[in-house]
Amino acid sequence: MQLNQAIVEHLKRFPPFQNMQEHVLEALAGRLTINYFAKGETIIPANAPPPETFYIVKQGIVQTEQLASSARQYRDTFELHEGECFPLGAILASRSPGSQFVAATDTFVYELSLAGFQKLREESPVFRDYCEQRTALLLEYSKQIIQAQYSRSSAEHPALTMPLQQLIRREPVTCSSGLALRDALEYMKEQQVGSIIAVDHNNQAVGIFTLQDLLTRVALPQADLDAPFSRYMTADPVSLPPDAPASEAALIMARRGFRHIVVADADTGRLRGMVSEKDLFSLQRISLRQINLRLQAAQSVQDVSSCCDDIRKLGDNMMAQGIAVEQITQIISALNDLTLCQISRLMRERHPQVQTLDYCWLALGSEGRMEQTLYTDQDNGIIFSATSAQHAEAARPILLAFAKEVNQALDTCGFPLCKGNIMASNPQWCLSAEEWRARFSAWISSPDPQAIMHSTIFFDFRALDGNEQLPRSLRQWLNQALTQHPLFLRFLTQTALSRKPPLGLFRDFVTSQDNTLDLKTQAAVLFVDAARILALQTGSNHTNTVLRLKEAGPKAGLRQEQADAYAEAFLYIQLLRMQLHHQAAAKNQPYTNQIDPGTLNALDNRILREAFRLAKSLQSMLGVKYAL
Repeated sequence: MQLNQAIVEHLKRFPPFQNMQEHVLEALAGRLTINYFAKGETIIPANAPPPETFYIVKQGIVQTEQLASSARQYRDTFELHEGECFPLGAILASRSPGSQFVAATDTFVYELSLAGFQKLREESPVFRDYCEQRTALLLEYSKQIIQAQYSRSSAEHPALTMPLQQLIRREPVTCSSGLALRDALEYMKEQQVGSIIAVDHNNQAVGIFTLQDLLTRVALPQADLDAPFSRYMTADPVSLPPDAPASEAALIMARRGFRHIVVADADTGRLRGMVSEKDLFSLQRISLRQINLRLQAAQSVQDVSSCCDDIRKLGDNMMAQGIAVEQITQIISALNDLTLCQISRLMRERHPQVQTLDYCWLALGSEGRMEQTLYTDQDNGIIFSATSAQHAEAARPILLAFAKEVNQALDTCGFPLCKGNIMASNPQWCLSAEEWRARFSAWISSPDPQAIMHSTIFFDFRALDGNEQLPRSLRQWLNQALTQHPLFLRFLTQTALSRKPPLGLFRDFVTSQDNTLDLKTQAAVLFVDAARILALQTGSNHTNTVLRLKEAGPKAGLRQEQADAYAEAFLYIQLLRMQLHHQAAAKNQPYTNQIDPGTLNALDNRILREAFRLAKSLQSMLGVKYAL
């Protein structure tokens, strides 16, 4: 009994066992046996039959090696450490593991029979969930730990992950759209509310009216108070279903400057309530709408720069609440988009000739992928219409003078100038639509290293300000052109695979001399590059890495659960990056992507290794497709 209790206490240190009920762990401990393997001894041989034993590493390191199909050598080697399990996938699929498992050091393992494994799945929902979505579950454990670390009063901060229906604080105040404006205002005063929703006979929202409308549409124009309410309301208000996450409402507020979102059933349109910005950010002190309104009212670059400081503070606050990094980066990117648009407006006033041209400002790189963290520089360009080469040469100097001031203003606002000069003020990246097609065509036709490098930045382009049809047409042309040049994708894949995950053979990670690794260039980029290849291969219009993996991945042959796991691994790396930036901001230190894995807790260390294994798996899939 003492041995069983010791096993229980040991397993409690590791997921998923740490979340299991005590009696389940006690039953499991009674079924486990302990085995020893000397260094170099094979635990599971290559090409073994479907396994009948489930292993948990008790002590030591197990090395797993996948046999290459083209030669009698092993590749895709990685390590399993204390608390990790194997061969989970093979047991669940009743197939050969496809890899050999060798003791890299003197190793002790817990062994569980196949019958005991099935029994554990039946007894423990936690273990069953772990089997079905191991990576996602580990990431959720980590997110909970991070939230506990950063949020001192999480109960007071509504999480943006919760459904909107949980944030509805009262029954919505409604009226008929045919009601006189005077009566509607009297009713708002009586109910002591700052907004009212107009509904039809089916209780479907047909309009919304707020105190902001009272100022701009009623008081200032001295409106007719006896006129129908419908004349002054905002018709067909944006609505979201009750189960939509609060982050979706926050993103709409950030992009469109709203303070209220109607909550209505998706199928019937029946009104359920309304959520305000205050409901989402009750203690943030920094308001999405305030930032939006201040940006719109900004009369100078200094005004915009002040808003950018608040955007970064908002990012810090959301990080402190443990909000998902995907939601944080989307909101930050949306606000950064608004920042560019406002700076562009201010600069156009200084360059009136620009307003006569048909152009669009392009976001490139992380901005083009809507993956901006708190630490990001500029990557941008311009596409414009030109009827001839002479027309293009006449328009370019006008746009370049404008772009130079925009780039300098963005630098003032905290977006450093690109060291590689990939900016709209560079004549190389201020091109007509025909010139962009010619530039892309040259890269695709002759994929030398520089062309490949450029494609990893410029093929992530996204419309930001101006005529969106220009980049939309360019994307359609690019997707079509790539179908005629499969060799380019092969070279692009070859370049992507040259960047290996920093996993060591005899230690967890390969780090630099200062024991750090770069979470951007050595981690996030692995998934970004692979997702781009999948998107270009399948003709996807998405530029965001997560959307590319989830949409283009299955089209390229990935199982949906694989695509989801790759996306979760990428988001976890982004979470670590944001965590680093948050810590740097709190200490008033420069932002960095360098992390010492030795400073991570055991769970985060394990998940980072799992993320790198998934990156290696994704690269292997691409390598097989292109015979690399």
